Amino acid sequence: MKNIVVFSQEYPPYFWGGATPFTVNLVNGLSTLGVHVQLMTICNEESYKRQANGVVIYRIPASGVYQDESMESDRGLKRHFQFLKKSRQVVSQVQAPDFVILADSLCFPEAKGCALHFGVPLITMVNQVFSDINGLWNGELTSMIRLENRYFLESDRLVVGSQYMQLRMEAMGYGQKTTHINYGWGFQQWAQEPISLPSTDFIFVGRMVPEKGVLTLIEAFRNVCKAQPHCQLKLIGDGPVRATAELTAQNYDLTQNLSFWGAIPWTQISQVFQSARYALVPSLNEPFGYVALEAIMYGALPIVSHTGGLREIASTVAYECQVSGKETEPFIYYPDVRRLGDKMLEFLELREPFRKELQQATRLKASSTYNFLTTTAQWLTLLENL
Repeated sequence: MKNIVVFSQEYPPYFWGGATPFTVNLVNGLSTLGVHVQLMTICNEESYKRQANGVVIYRIPASGVYQDESMESDRGLKRHFQFLKKSRQVVSQVQAPDFVILADSLCFPEAKGCALHFGVPLITMVNQVFSDINGLWNGELTSMIRLENRYFLESDRLVVGSQYMQLRMEAMGYGQKTTHINYGWGFQQWAQEPISLPSTDFIFVGRMVPEKGVLTLIEAFRNVCKAQPHCQLKLIGDGPVRATAELTAQNYDLTQNLSFWGAIPWTQISQVFQSARYALVPSLNEPFGYVALEAIMYGALPIVSHTGGLREIASTVAYECQVSGKETEPFIYYPDVRRLGDKMLEFLELREPFRKELQQATRLKASSTYNFLTTTAQWLTLLENL
């Protein structure tokens, strides 16, 4: 039996999306295929747990668990110093791994230290190219760019979740050490907690950060409401753009049509999507677009930007769901406001029997393309051949 140590920002996910829920699928998929998995993650209180399927979870307390995405702030630095110090102690106690998997780039120092300690390969999941979006953040991601340059160079293998990201890594000179394996969906043990959420026409789920296109979405929704005055949109998530988004909605007099619900735990994600007919993913940059896949699987047809990995997920939808736009700078793609509004109005006109039929066909196709056990088998093949 192979032994693997995985480092992840959260487990199971709470506020973080994308690669974090995929890590749940990967970890439990590997366990299903006979791999012994030990996972280290940040939390508020230290704990040790062995899941029923044998996955061992070490929860290491650190400050600023959900607040900071960079290590520029005092809180972020303190968090990673605490995590690094404690993880080194835990590493000396764990069963010696054959591989270390870095599922979240923020944990690179800890994962690299573990790999060096045991003299085993480090495989890193590349979930974002921070240099691509630094302009949207006004240069605030400089520390993350320094970190990504290190794990690009120092990892023994890089794994990306989309063909788009494979091409990006090749363009950056890392093609020879990069493998494309789709993200998988399917192990949703924690995603069934109940939540009272009124039904809605449209829903946005994600971090409210510059690259997610929230302000572009509100601008388009303003036009939709002129044609459909009773249309409803719920925005689920939090982040630095939220205050500006709320002010924009007020200035456009959209408070009767648009509501902000803040961050909702991923454990309630199934009912969040099931409350909506359509999910909106108007991203300016999207390496994969896991939220669009989740929407499909839980019954909300997606409307997405024609960018990055979203184009691959959109290929599972037997109806044109992509919105074209304009590339304003390399790898930043603004969806056209008018076209986004028109696409939303077009979807609103779909008759319910047809929408349901379309949704079911899309879910079947997506489930065969992004099945977590198929993805896990590809990961296992990669590990066996290293």
